[in-house]
Amino acid sequence: MALTLVKTRQDDVTLEVQVLGLVETAKTIKIQTIIDKEQAIRLGVDVSGLIKEIKSVYAPAKKTLEQAHKEKVAEEKELLVLLESVTAHLKGLITTFDDAQRNLEEQRRVERNKIMKERKDAETQALNIELDGLMSGIGAIDEKIEKYRQQLIDENTSEDLKVIIKERITVLEAERDNVQIDAQEKVRDIESVQAPQMWVTPQPQRVAGMTTRHSIDVEITDLKALVKAVADGIVPIGIIDIKKGELKSFAKMQTSDFDNVKQVIPGVVISVISGIGFRG
Repeated sequence: MALTLVKTRQDDVTLEVQVLGLVETAKTIKIQTIIDKEQAIRLGVDVSGLIKEIKSVYAPAKKTLEQAHKEKVAEEKELLVLLESVTAHLKGLITTFDDAQRNLEEQRRVERNKIMKERKDAETQALNIELDGLMSGIGAIDEKIEKYRQQLIDENTSEDLKVIIKERITVLEAERDNVQIDAQEKVRDIESVQAPQMWVTPQPQRVAGMTTRHSIDVEITDLKALVKAVADGIVPIGIIDIKKGELKSFAKMQTSDFDNVKQVIPGVVISVISGIGFRG
């Protein structure tokens, strides 16, 4: 990648030439003796100095771009804030309207339930009256059958009369069975009338251009309990965002001897990483 040519103030040598020259020099260096090491260090110091110079050359242009970026961000934010306030206002109006519609529909639902309950109670009362009449009829038939049976076991009842009585009992039993069937149907009718009916409150009418989103918010009330839940495998470990920078700072505060590091943080291995720097 070609570097942009920028003249230095010291001489007419471009930064690009200086950088490429240091790169080529670095490729030829081999450290086999102390003298080689010192040469490498001097080259490192030169590189460090050139880095500072390059940063100072580009700093004004970067600062100008950063300032322009900040101004554009501020302009954008000002416009977006105005539009977001409009959006919030419209959402508030729509929410108020939808809530009013739901309340109205709830009032209608309560009124419908009241009317339906009154109607059910009236129908149930009428069916119970009919059922009571059928049950009374069954009781009357049973009484007649019982009287006929008493006559059958009476010694004074003739054989011809017993035949007639048996036929009469058969007719009454058939009549009783039919009445019992009618009574069972009345019971089913009563159960059907009393069965609960589901009323689903209609959702707000959809309008083109509007979408409804549902989200969930959470509030951590006991951090230790949450961490324990993660440790127990109840909650996924991915919900924990480890701030490694703060962890490293804490580990550094616990370390006084970099040659003999103590492992003082459970679940964490503390390692010492040594680096080389150049100072001009």
